[in-house]
Amino acid sequence: MSAANDDWQKRLPRNAQGEIIGGATFPIANYSPTMIAAPHGVPCPRVTQWTFTVIKLQSPLRSYGISDDPCVVQNAVDDLLQVLPFYPAFNTSETFAELAKRYNSDPALINGVEKTLRSSWLEAYRQGRQNYNRCDKPVYHLLNVSPRTPLIANNDGSVSGRVIQISLLRATRDVSPFTCQFVSYAAGTVKGQFAVTADMIAGKAPARQVTFDLMWDARVQRWVLYLVGGAPVEGYAELVRGLWATESPRSQFHIPRFY
Repeated sequence: MSAANDDWQKRLPRNAQGEIIGGATFPIANYSPTMIAAPHGVPCPRVTQWTFTVIKLQSPLRSYGISDDPCVVQNAVDDLLQVLPFYPAFNTSETFAELAKRYNSDPALINGVEKTLRSSWLEAYRQGRQNYNRCDKPVYHLLNVSPRTPLIANNDGSVSGRVIQISLLRATRDVSPFTCQFVSYAAGTVKGQFAVTADMIAGKAPARQVTFDLMWDARVQRWVLYLVGGAPVEGYAELVRGLWATESPRSQFHIPRFY
């Protein structure tokens, strides 16, 4: 790791226990509990009821909603980042082995990830079907969110205001190409790879962002992760440089381009 990257590593956001926020492989670089809308550095309250405005789009595009309270977005980000450390793909063989010991007893995980999805992560790990990532240089996750991050449509195309998609972009500190391998937890063998290429940085090819769909659960009063996916993103380098624009987590935020 270069001196510049090592210096940045020391400034990464940490939780109350002093642990770097995010998974072991891709720490979150631009998070703050006041990053979205809280004034004067005061964290958002827990929002349990809100209204939203529907933005109607022509088919085949889906309409979506914008919450009238930006703290809804902050709450969703906060809830997601509590469970990301348990996502096997963002760990190493050493860190996930430790997490597996308290996997079925951690209340944040039990309440924060839909039961079937949560079980599938651990089952795939135990059966040797889960992979982790190994990159050729330090790679970070950048939250690609805005106070107006959309509340997305349900499967039937309706907008309930209870489903939100949070996006993460993978990037190096200097916005350079990188390659990450998918490594089997069981055998330690390489199963594939993904990369951000020079063409993606030059805008000649689309890059990808990781997407997390969360649904509001009134029973536990929090946003619950139920789907992990991906979506193309145009203008990767410009977007990443904007998110890296300052060392403040409040730097710049953009509406994800997945519609």
